[in-house]
Amino acid sequence: MVHRAQTLIALTALLTACAPAPDYPVPPQKRMPAGPEPLPSATFMRMSNPAADSVIEEDILHAEPGSAWRWTNQHPRVKLWVDTNSGWQFHVKFTFAGVILKETGPITLRFLVNDKELATQTFTTEREYEYSKPVPAAMLNANEPNTAGFDID
Repeated sequence: MVHRAQTLIALTALLTACAPAPDYPVPPQKRMPAGPEPLPSATFMRMSNPAADSVIEEDILHAEPGSAWRWTNQHPRVKLWVDTNSGWQFHVKFTFAGVILKETGPITLRFLVNDKELATQTFTTEREYEYSKPVPAAMLNANEPNTAGFDID
């Protein structure tokens, strides 16, 4: 009985170890760079997600551990990819700190897609805001990197 089991294991190992060579060359192997996984189709990102750093272009600071929010400088930008240039919304959720508004007064944001102005709006109150507006197809590049963000005045 033991002899049969050993023969069966050896035969199974032999059969699984043998395979005909493929009729095509093995593709070249590539080593992925260190760091977070790239997001080739990022169209939505929560700033609390650790992978958010991979879509930040400029002026968005690193998140505090456990925070859903990030501070920005004057020209925050993220990169995004779209497969078609029509049917998209620019959507952002943000807040203004009361201490900042007391020091600066009203703050005007210019919302931008690929450095083209989508809209401008002035904010005077400390609170959470959500802004959403359709993006004209002419402002987006399908299957290419795009940038979205705003300028703070």
